[in-house]
Amino acid sequence: LGRMLGRLHASDALQDVHKGRFGFVVNNFLSITPLNNTWCDTWSDFFVRRLQSQLTRAFKAKRYGRAALNGTDAEFRALGERTLAVVAKELSEVEIKPALLHGDLWIGNTGATREGPVMFDPASFFGHSEFD
Repeated sequence: LGRMLGRLHASDALQDVHKGRFGFVVNNFLSITPLNNTWCDTWSDFFVRRLQSQLTRAFKAKRYGRAALNGTDAEFRALGERTLAVVAKELSEVEIKPALLHGDLWIGNTGATREGPVMFDPASFFGHSEFD
């Protein structure tokens, strides 16, 4: 599985799709959480947008999962915003080539057939190869 995933991440076969950008041709879901895969020119912009969305969603009530965080928890929000600023800066200093990712890789989304390992239930996008 690791070798197969490494080949997927190293492949240049889809350059005509991503054109050096990060994101995906459609939005999709991570379980039942919607993901915005709108193209970004840098990994830093895409990844920070993804984390910002999760931070914002943590304060919103949902019909599933845990309760929303208290909207007055300014300390948590401020720490999240500071973290995102540091992440954006650090990632902007690294040259990253878009790789096709599974996007939700964990043991529950893998299996085996007679032909070898398989992955399923993806939340695919083009991003940093180390994301998976």
